[in-house]
This record gives sequence, C-alpha cells and structure tokens, in this order.
Amino acid sequence: MKFGEATMIYHHFKSEASMDPAFFYEIQVDINEEIASIFWADGRMRMDYFYFGDTISFDTTYRTNKNARPLALFVGFNNYRESCVFGAALLYDETSATFDWLFKQFLICMNGKEPGAVFTDQAAAIAAGLRTALPRTYHRLCTFYITMNAKSNGLWWSPFLEELSFLMYDLETEDEFDYYWKKMLENCFNEEEGKKLTSKIETWLQNLHKVRSKWSSAWLKDHFACGMRSSQLSERCNNHLRKYLQSKLTLWEFFIQFNNLLEAKRHKELRSDYDALNTIPYLVFTNSEVLQQFVTKYTQNIFGNMQDEYSKSFKYHIRPNNSKDIDGMFAYELHKLDQQGNPIDKRIVMVDFVERKLICSCKMFEKCGWLCRHVLRAIDHLGYGGHPEILKIHTRYILKRWTYDAKSGDFTLPAIQDTTERVYCSRVKQLTGSMNLLATRTCMDDDIYKMLEEGMPILKIRAESMMPAMKFGQPSTSTEAELNPTSSESEPHWAKALKVRTDPFKSRTRRKNRIEIIRERRRQTKLQERAAEGK
Repeated sequence: MKFGEATMIYHHFKSEASMDPAFFYEIQVDINEEIASIFWADGRMRMDYFYFGDTISFDTTYRTNKNARPLALFVGFNNYRESCVFGAALLYDETSATFDWLFKQFLICMNGKEPGAVFTDQAAAIAAGLRTALPRTYHRLCTFYITMNAKSNGLWWSPFLEELSFLMYDLETEDEFDYYWKKMLENCFNEEEGKKLTSKIETWLQNLHKVRSKWSSAWLKDHFACGMRSSQLSERCNNHLRKYLQSKLTLWEFFIQFNNLLEAKRHKELRSDYDALNTIPYLVFTNSEVLQQFVTKYTQNIFGNMQDEYSKSFKYHIRPNNSKDIDGMFAYELHKLDQQGNPIDKRIVMVDFVERKLICSCKMFEKCGWLCRHVLRAIDHLGYGGHPEILKIHTRYILKRWTYDAKSGDFTLPAIQDTTERVYCSRVKQLTGSMNLLATRTCMDDDIYKMLEEGMPILKIRAESMMPAMKFGQPSTSTEAELNPTSSESEPHWAKALKVRTDPFKSRTRRKNRIEIIRERRRQTKLQERAAEGK
C-alpha cells in the first residue's frame, strides 16, 4: 500500500469541506488505526436528496482504483427522471457490520431523513444493515438480479422465467400471488420433461417466497418508487463510471475522476434546465383538456410517459360497475378486447365526483407519480359525458417531484454549531443557492432582470454600511494547507494508513455473476469462430 494515502484522504476531504460547507464525510477506522471504509456526500448531493430522496437504488458491484474497494453508490431520479448521486462510499468489505455503519452515516448526513424505498440485490448483509439502520425504509429487491440468480441456480427454461416475470409485475392481490405461485410450481417442474425440482432449486424458491413482499407487485402496488423496478439505475451510473475510472488509478486520481463524473452529470441536468426554460414538450393530442394541464408543469420525460399512456387509453371500453360502488365512490370497469372480441386486461377505476378523486386498480399513480391510461380514459369518457368537473385535474395528481418547480422549496442544512468560519461558509452557501435559483428563474424576463440588476448595487451599499469592518471581495482566510492536498502538514492522528484488503478483487467494471461470465465466453467463442471463417 502506498505510504501517505491516509493523509491524502484527510487533505482531500478537508479541502472539499473548505470550499463546500455542506460537504459531509465520515471515516471508519479499525482498532489498528487504519482506514477501513469512507463515506462522503457534497452539498449538491445532499440538496438533491432533500428534493428527490423518496426512492434510491443502492449498488456495490463496481470495483475501482488500485485498492480494489467496492464503490457503493446511493442513486436516485431527479425531476427529469435522470440519475443523480446522493452519496458514495469506498468500502473495505461487504459485511452486515460495514453496511450498518454506512447506512447510519448516510442517515446522519441526510439529517435523519429516511428514503421511502431502497432497491438492492439479494445480499443478506445489505438486508441486515437496512433493518437496523433504516427500519422505516421499504426494502425492495432488484428484479433483474432475481432473474439472474434464478438462472444461476439452474432455472433456465423459458416457461419458468415467464411465470416469474408474471409474479413480479402483473399481480394486484396477495391471493392472486398465492394462486399463481402454486400454478407455477405445478406447470414448470415436470420430471418427465427433465424439469426436476431439485433440493437446490427448492431451497432457492423457498427463500425467494419468504421475501415475496420485496419483489412482487401484489405487495408493492401502493408504494411509490418513481416507476423504478430494479437497481439497474445504479448500473447506468456504472456505465458512466467506466468512462472515467480505471483500476490503475491511485486513490487521489480516483477522487478527481469521480468529481469529473459528477460535474458531467450536473452539466447534463443544467442543460435540461436550460431547455425547459426555452421549450415545452410536444403536445400530440392538442384537443386534450387533460394533457394541456400537464404540458407546462411536468418535465418532458414525465409528460412523455403520460402522453404515451393517453395514446393507449383509446383501446379501452368503459362501463359502470355498480356492484363495486363504495363510500360515495362510483366504480367503472375498463377492458380491452382480444381478436375474438373477449374482454381482457380488466381494470376498475373508482371515481369521487365531488372531490375529483380517481383511483385505478393498477395503481400506476401510486407507484410512479403519473396518471395511467385507465384513469385518463375514465376522465375523458365521464368529462365529456355529463361530468365536466372531472376534466379539471385536482392538484393531488400533479406530483411536485416531477415538475419544473421540483426544487422551488427551501432547502436548509442542519445548523452548524462549531466554528465562526464554518458558520460564515454555511451562510455563503445558503445565499449563493438562493441567488442562483432566483437568477435561473427570472433571467428570461427582461423587466425582472432589469429590476434585479438595478437593485443589487443598492443592496450592496446597504450591506456595506452595516458592516464597516468587512469589505466585499475580501479574500478567504483559508490557509494554503487547507486547500492544497499536497501540503506538508503532518499526518492526522486518527489514522495511520489505508487498510489493505486481504482478498482484493481488481477490476474496472462491476463484478459479473456466473451467467454473465458464461455469456461473455460464448460471445468471445463466436467472435473467434467468425474470425477463423474469415481467414
């Protein structure tokens, strides 16, 4: 292990904190005073979590830098449904104790605000850490990894995978799950066809059944998750990481490249903000009163999802279903017709005309935050059929986190109690954020811009008159040692070195499971065969 990495980490984080008073980091040191794991989040990550931390994906499959430590990422969706990073960590190992420490630090960093849901793989250590550190967070399992684990346990055949997919995505009640789970066992395991239910497969299925509430739609329909169904959101970040990070990087080079990655992602979001100020989503159905209420509020990607749902709503037939009327709400049954004219894909939409409340049995709004095709069909049918009040969408169905104004609320950091300098930095951060937001939202209006431009010198004069000892433009009091990580300041006392992993797994990509390794070998074999044929 290269000497001095502990000091480098200390200086790097100290430098980040001096430039960003909202920067948070925590170091896990073992009994030998060696650095085991590191967690950090800058002010932008914490702000993004404040606005968009309702659902996160947690992933540790990426290995990077010479120390081969797992890079753990907390990732979510912003209002454009683009990925944003809420926090990062370099872990020594992947034990339940390490995850417990990490999740607790994440909670402290985010001022005690737990996410509504977190997506992970099936690692038992992660589940144990979540139970102790984030007990109120709904733990959901990545459906992609469940499918891959099924294949790695010998469940390759298509009928089973189709049944598993049906159990994951298409059920609405727990009774339905119990029924179709039994049908799956009956239909997919036939010794005469060579599909034997071995003890290994049976054990895996039993364990999967125990955690069914974490992956089946029968339990998840009422839980908001931004439309996320797997932790593959983290894999998107891993794809970006491959452009910036390599296994040969030193720890210092890793931090530089990781910051470059963040800047690239934030520049993309800034571009989306700019486009939003100058364009509006294309409205295909110009006569739709419903879509007109969303086109100027929802960001382009989210409105695109709604418009897609609206285009599919025309296939549905609708009729009253008085047998299901409850609590002053009227029930309407919707269905499509197959080629033989038989009703399929039946849904029930409950409508309260007084409160303008609509609830669909598919629960898309509850899960994703935008209205489904069934509700949109019901609104059009009822609105133009004698209930025009239903055409005016209630504000409860315009989810703020998907709107252009998603960041309009006040974001405040926890109070800083330690030094005068840090209080000063915190105030700078707060004012800078407020002024940047004001400038972004008003710069397109000439009159407002002129008013602000004329008013700023007046504010400056008034502020200077109240603070005669402080002149604007005064240089920072931060020392060179605080800002320069190569400073000769002595090594900190809290750590001697970076702890060496006893079983390093060095790779510039995420770890691949057995299925992916086999696929890659087959691909390479085919390429070699084609090359040989070409000769």
